[in-house]
Amino acid sequence: MININRFFKSVSDHPEIAEVRKEPDQTMNIGGNGHTDHSYDQIPALGSLLLARELPPLGGDTLFASTALAYETLSHGLKRTQGRMRAIHSSRHAFGAGSD
Repeated sequence: MININRFFKSVSDHPEIAEVRKEPDQTMNIGGNGHTDHSYDQIPALGSLLLARELPPLGGDTLFASTALAYETLSHGLKRTQGRMRAIHSSRHAFGAGSD
């Protein structure tokens, strides 16, 4: 099932495709620091696809990382520490109250 993004305008005639646009005068990248798309959803999306239509001559890079591999390479001590931690996944930092 495709997760329809509720925060970005969809492409006309294709509600399943969200247009994520960053204008040249915007200084902060969309999503702030590193993030995982929709980790705050009750059932997070399996993945995301990104297609760039226009790119700046420098910068603007999108990087991908395997969080599973990052966890697997942690020491046993860090895994134990991480196992005791709790996180609150919310979209409020980016989209305001009532967005969860």
